Amino acid sequence: MFIRFLSLIIVGALLCAGSSWAMPNFARKYGVSCSACHTIVPKLNRDGYEFRAAGFRYPTDVGIEEQGGNKKNPEATASKKFNLGDTFAARIQQRYIYSHTTDPAAAATPMSHDFNFHEFTFYPLTFSWGKYFGSLTEFSLAPDKAFEIENAYVRLAIGSESGWFMAKAGIMHAWEGLGASDRPVGLNRPLFQSEKATNASFKLWSMDEQAVEAGYHLATTGTTLLTRFSNGISTTDPAQGGGFKKAAGTPDKKSYQFFANQILGDASALSLYYYHGAGMAPAAAPTDLDTFWRMAVYANYFVLPNHLNLLAGYSVGADDHETAAVASSKNKGWFTEADYHFSDDFAMGVRYETWDPNTQTDNNAKTAGALFANYYVTNGLQILGEYRRVSTENAGGFANKIDDKFEAKAIFIW
Repeated sequence: MFIRFLSLIIVGALLCAGSSWAMPNFARKYGVSCSACHTIVPKLNRDGYEFRAAGFRYPTDVGIEEQGGNKKNPEATASKKFNLGDTFAARIQQRYIYSHTTDPAAAATPMSHDFNFHEFTFYPLTFSWGKYFGSLTEFSLAPDKAFEIENAYVRLAIGSESGWFMAKAGIMHAWEGLGASDRPVGLNRPLFQSEKATNASFKLWSMDEQAVEAGYHLATTGTTLLTRFSNGISTTDPAQGGGFKKAAGTPDKKSYQFFANQILGDASALSLYYYHGAGMAPAAAPTDLDTFWRMAVYANYFVLPNHLNLLAGYSVGADDHETAAVASSKNKGWFTEADYHFSDDFAMGVRYETWDPNTQTDNNAKTAGALFANYYVTNGLQILGEYRRVSTENAGGFANKIDDKFEAKAIFIW
């Protein structure tokens, strides 16, 4: 089934041609295709990275009163004024999942396959405005979770196209990366980003925060430095109780983060991430305070310009618990990946990775391999497929647990 699906994507990519679009409200406003900001959606190139960092405007427009156009497209600047429709976007996602588990330590070997509605996402008031400001709001609804605020912030950019001070405040994603620290070509992030360490509440991604962030982007060298202070996490989620406040009784411990990014060409980059925070331990010991840190480094390089992209990442961290009820632990993980971009609309990739949620104990490490494809079919419609096998060590002399998963997703964004 996977081979057939992958073949359809390949044939479609080779035989079909169409104009592709980035986040369509920006595409509508500036009259550009997705390749203006993306190597392939959702991965950014340098122009897309700096467009976002400048408050959803081109660096040439930093400090210029917003008129609905830009210096790179003078006709759009001269002819197009503010349009409320250019500040909104929406996305729907449908998916198919096949999964099978083989666990010698368990009696059952569960298998399932299902078509389901994955998520509806709405982006109101996502645009640049005035001389210095921009905003992003991202609200999600999904069958398996409650209404979620993923982003809701105002950002500031003051300076010139050679460099600018930037800041933002509100609810925001973990970081804004480029290359290996950006969103993946496939459907799944590396294990060390998407899974928690042993006896920990924190993971690198999917932990949106109420935060204040400030930094500087020096465009002449492609260097970004950012510092963030946030409410951190509550128990097993970000501090999202009433208005993203921590639950009553939770220690008022703030978190801080440092992120640095160095652009190396059009879409290659080197990124450094550090996070230090405190939160309550998981439900097994809910009164225990976990003080933790995580550090990760990412690098990617386009060996063949605009085609072959080699990526890698490495992460280490530790959790120090306040009481002896839960043991302190250390963790580490890494991945290596190769993506090949056949065109602006079609890419395939392969990834190998490891993740050890507690390096101080045996029989809990994971290794995984994935093969994925990403095809932007036509205006707003994207199809992605990924096969992933995860092998988890078993205790007691049993062979490893094997989780096989194939996922296909259709995304439409307007």
